Amino acid sequence: MFRTCFNKIRSYERSALPVIGERLDRVLADDRWRFRTQIARAVCEEFGFVDARGEPQVSNCAQALSKLEARGRMVLPKPENCNAAKAEPRRREERVPDPIALPNTVSGG
Repeated sequence: MFRTCFNKIRSYERSALPVIGERLDRVLADDRWRFRTQIARAVCEEFGFVDARGEPQVSNCAQALSKLEARGRMVLPKPENCNAAKAEPRRREERVPDPIALPNTVSGG
């Protein structure tokens, strides 16, 4: 799915039809979008990037837009959610108690 969305956007980027490039530029120029996800959702809506269920391909589109940004085609807002970099495993303070009253065997049935 990601490659399909990226290839569509890339073909729009290279397209001889200036109207398509203008559509992408118009979405990107809208000041309402503060977050990358908002921009990706708007691009999905503008170009009809939906999956088989009709849901917008927001994640795939966001990845494609990030790739185009890396190539210098556009500038996106800085990522707001940096939780992945700060994430630490969650640990319990106390030891987990041993299980109580478990059967010796489990029968499938």
